[in-house]
Amino acid sequence: MKRKSTGFTMVELLVVIAIIGILASLLLPALARAKAKAKRIKCVNNLGQVGKALIGFAHDNEGSLPWQLTVDQQRNHFSELYEESLGAIFAAPAMKVEIQTARILHSPSDPTREPYNEIARENWDSYNAKNGIYLPNNSISYLLVRGGDVARPSTVLALTRNLSECDIAKSRWNGAGDASSSSRVMAGLNKGQGQMVLADGSAKLSNDGDLGDSGVIVSGHINSSGGKLNGDADTRVIGCGVEVDLLVVYCSNLQEYYDEARIYWYEPGVFRRVRKAVSDVNTGLSRSGANMYLRLVSVEPIDYTTAGNIGADLGKIRSNVQVKELREKHRADLVHLISNARGGGVAYYSMRKSLGFSVGARHTMLRSGWTLMHEVGHNMGCPHSTGYSIDTGDKVFRTVMSMGPGKGLFQFSNPNVDRIRGTWWEYGSYYRDVPSGAEGHDNVSIINRNVKKIAAFY
Repeated sequence: MKRKSTGFTMVELLVVIAIIGILASLLLPALARAKAKAKRIKCVNNLGQVGKALIGFAHDNEGSLPWQLTVDQQRNHFSELYEESLGAIFAAPAMKVEIQTARILHSPSDPTREPYNEIARENWDSYNAKNGIYLPNNSISYLLVRGGDVARPSTVLALTRNLSECDIAKSRWNGAGDASSSSRVMAGLNKGQGQMVLADGSAKLSNDGDLGDSGVIVSGHINSSGGKLNGDADTRVIGCGVEVDLLVVYCSNLQEYYDEARIYWYEPGVFRRVRKAVSDVNTGLSRSGANMYLRLVSVEPIDYTTAGNIGADLGKIRSNVQVKELREKHRADLVHLISNARGGGVAYYSMRKSLGFSVGARHTMLRSGWTLMHEVGHNMGCPHSTGYSIDTGDKVFRTVMSMGPGKGLFQFSNPNVDRIRGTWWEYGSYYRDVPSGAEGHDNVSIINRNVKKIAAFY
């Protein structure tokens, strides 16, 4: 007797496959959303740790966050190499103790920065802000808010980097695929999604309703009172700028000159002095509200003798074969020569790759980054102008591109940003009453307009 065969017919099999496909189409997006939500929650936990680290640091420093330190406090944590950048702040030994690992600085919602953060985790023990060895900024997923203040609990301390602007009062949250701000997008966050931590230690998932000058969180931030500063809390962020790569070359016979020339507490050596100058420039750019920072790619000696003056040197190094090779090797957007000539500084005033050069006389690296900052300003398209001087009635200050009288103010002019104290040793204090620029005299708008073009030289 024949047995009747059993099994699925082709139609039944197709029906089952179709049902599985329908279920998968319903379940997979939900699973993806759940996975993304889990990553955001982990990111919130990381931000909570960053917040605790900042608060702990402030409690050990008379209520001051790293960017609010007095001059003596800065020297304690950064030596003379204080720099207002993410990589420098998180490389301060006291901050490293609080954070413990670079992993905390990376958001699971930011996969493009994972490889760089892995390198930072491997090299964690080597970072030390006192030696000018900073974490790579591209290993960090979070920004710091200048107006954060532990004595103002409603202020924002830190947040994810996917802001549309470098100002929480003018921003929304960028989303994956937002081509207009591709450098400030985190692939794991959709439009309108972000995370932040406040000065009371609370970390939260955020949406666009929190941002802007009338946003739920930001309005509380702005209208807070007390703490380190009078008036509204600053809404600009630290670490939001476009990276411009800088190569510094120097006449090889200057090594001995710098080794012998000691000023105040500075250590000898070319690299240390260049690192100090770049730190000054980056701090000045950040405090000016410029969406830019310099990345020092290398400091290299070259077989070069001055052409007699810095103006002649500028034309000569542009065609120097060794300089060309070094620029290509390090893919440097800008090149600065330290010449053994006397004088000040000179630079090309043009936004062309072939003219991305500047020169500073040997003494310009002895004390501060003023000359380097001024000449980089020219490379970025900023002209000289006596209009960048600020007369407060009792004192006259001049911003870095000004040729007028007064104390030097380590800022580019910006009518939307108040001045800090004018001299290079007074970085730890602010004036909150006088804008650093006026209508028609706004270097920062020029820099912000041109920086992406400069950064795209390589």
